[in-house]
Amino acid sequence: MREVEVTILEINVEATRKKLLDLGAKKVFDGDMSYFAFDFPDNRLNKKGELLRIRKVGNKTEITHKSKKENVEGFKIKKEIETQVKDFEVICEIFEKCGMKIIHQGQKKRESYKLGSTNFEIDFVPGIPAFLEIETQDEKEIQKAVTMLDFNMKQTTAMTGKEIEEYYKKV
Repeated sequence: MREVEVTILEINVEATRKKLLDLGAKKVFDGDMSYFAFDFPDNRLNKKGELLRIRKVGNKTEITHKSKKENVEGFKIKKEIETQVKDFEVICEIFEKCGMKIIHQGQKKRESYKLGSTNFEIDFVPGIPAFLEIETQDEKEIQKAVTMLDFNMKQTTAMTGKEIEEYYKKV
C-alpha cells in the first residue's frame, strides 16, 4: 500500500481534537504504543532507507516494512506492507534469532481518528510537544485534510518519527 503522510508539530490538542470530531471523524484508538525497529548488523535496511518495525498498539501487534521514502517535496511517501501477528515478544525473539538487532525503540501515547480514507494520529511522546500525523493514499487528500483542520501546507513537515525525536533533542 502507498502511504502518503505529513506531520504538524506542536499542535493545540484540544482544538485539533474538537475540529476532528466536528468534521465527523471517528476515534478508533486511544492508548499506549511501543515499537522496535530492527536491522541486520551491517545496517543494510537502514542504508537502503527501509524500515522493519514491530509495534504494539494496545493489545495488537503489527509488523511493518516501509520502503525507501519517495522523493516528493513536502510529503513523506513510502510503500508499506503491514500485518498483525499474535505475540510481540515472540516476533522480536524470532528476528533476533535471525541475526537482526534493535536499532531504535520508543513509546508513545496515541489518539487515532478516521475520516473517510484519511487517518489522523495525535501523538504524545515524552519530552516532545504533541504532534499530528495525517495519512492517506493521495497527496491531494492530504492537502484537503490539512485545510479542513485550519492548517496550511507550510505548517507541515515530512519528517519521520525518529527525525522528530532527533529534532527535539537539538532544540
